This record gives sequence, C-alpha cells and structure tokens, in this order.
Amino acid sequence: MANKPKNMHQIREIFRRKQQGESNRSIARTTGFSRSTILEYFHILDLSGYEVAQAIDLSETALQALIAQSRQDVQPPVAGRKRDIEVQFEYMDKELSRTGVTRLLLWQEYKKENPTGYSYTQFCYHFGKYKNIQQATAHFEHKPAEFMQVD
Repeated sequence: MANKPKNMHQIREIFRRKQQGESNRSIARTTGFSRSTILEYFHILDLSGYEVAQAIDLSETALQALIAQSRQDVQPPVAGRKRDIEVQFEYMDKELSRTGVTRLLLWQEYKKENPTGYSYTQFCYHFGKYKNIQQATAHFEHKPAEFMQVD
C-alpha cells in the first residue's frame, strides 16, 4: 500500500542488509519496498551524517526521531528535476511555434543547462502532459432545445 508508514524494525532491516553488502535492488526485492523508498532512507542517512552501522545501533526512539526530522527537511531528488523543467515549459511552448524549432532542439538546449536532467523520452513525456493540460476542453451535457447555443 502506498505511503504506508514503515516501522523501525523494517527500516533497521534495510540498513542491516545494506551493511551486509546487498544491492538496493536486492533489498527492495526481499523486503517488498520500492527502490525509491530504500533510496530515500539511504538519502536521509547520508544527510544525517550517520554511517549504516551507527544507524543500526541507534535506539528505536532515536531512529524514529532521525527519520521523522529528516523527512520534513528532505525533498526527493527527482522533484527538483521536475520542477526545473516545468518552469521552462511556457518558454518552450512559444519557441516550438517558431519555424525550424523542434522538440529535439529544445531538449538539447535543456540538456546543456541541466546535464543531469531528463532524457529525451522523459522530456517529451512531461512536455506532452503540459501541452495536453494547456489544450484542455470541456464537454457540456445538455437536453436538446433547452438552450440556444451560438458559436
């Protein structure tokens, strides 16, 4: 279930498996958590300054406080990348209406400014979602001859 809180035993198990040298993918497979959840816990651990072994030895209340405090301060890395591209969509939409400008050219310009940004496929996906939202239409249900409608 999405966003179901993890208990400290489960989090400690993630850290223990990492200390034993398991990969994030293997940990995700055996614990049933998504890889992004596991990466989030390791990101929190990195920001806190604790090593994996130190986090395992923390008391349950100390670990819980660490996770709760860090979750308020931490924003997932992907959110920043998406936010960076969304602020450029309006400019890109104007540029795309010009002759000779393609999505590929816009993506190449975007990648020069953001080397760790989205790949071309994801760029087109997010830009397409933006374009669909901008071109939204509404369907009106009506009874025939109830109202006069003029274009």
